[in-house]
Amino acid sequence: MRGSGTTLDSLSAIAAARNIIGAPGAEQVRDDDDVTAAVRRVVATMVGGQGVDPRSDLEQLGVGFVVLRSADTAAQLTASRMDAVPGLVAVGQTDVGWLWRISPQNQQGLQAADVAHRVRIVDARGAATVLVASRTDDVDTAVPAGAEGRLVVLAERADPGWSAWLDGRKLTSTTSGWSQAFTLPASAGQLSVRYQNPWSFWAAAGQIAVIGLTVILAIPMPARRPRTGLSRDEGSLRKEHQHA
Repeated sequence: MRGSGTTLDSLSAIAAARNIIGAPGAEQVRDDDDVTAAVRRVVATMVGGQGVDPRSDLEQLGVGFVVLRSADTAAQLTASRMDAVPGLVAVGQTDVGWLWRISPQNQQGLQAADVAHRVRIVDARGAATVLVASRTDDVDTAVPAGAEGRLVVLAERADPGWSAWLDGRKLTSTTSGWSQAFTLPASAGQLSVRYQNPWSFWAAAGQIAVIGLTVILAIPMPARRPRTGLSRDEGSLRKEHQHA
């Protein structure tokens, strides 16, 4: 959902082995969480060509388009199967590969979008009624009035760091499956959604402490000269006493 192409973590052996758990000699593969399982299920459904509608998972993942990037003979066979998947509307070949647009599952309430939407408003039955514009990490847009019992749902894992407000009034946090959601009143208003890492305060405090210690250790301290004998004043006094 975020970014494309080869990423650094895909080239890391540690990242590739992050799903392996257990002591040496008793390793096992970590079970997929709900999000990873949904992604695997969607891919298997689309390339399987069995006529199963994957739009429920695609909608929850915030997917608006699907791209098949390969261009060999096997990819052509896969593309022909994907043409028959319900909800996928073929756009054609592009510079990056074959492209399909996801048609809305709730055809009466939504029109096909020109961009993918990571935020949507659903009614009490769970059907999407409004697609909400969003930026990379937040939402700040006007939403229309609607029926009671609706939710604003993010294509993000449920996390206590998410917060939402409607006209400055904080909304109650909830979930919709694995997705982060908020209860939304029937009235229209200006919707704002933000994410703040719950550990950011302690991380900042730790950074300040480290910087402070670094500064203290960097201050030069005067070196103490070892005392190997009498000082000049003591030696002079002793000589004058002897002469007297």
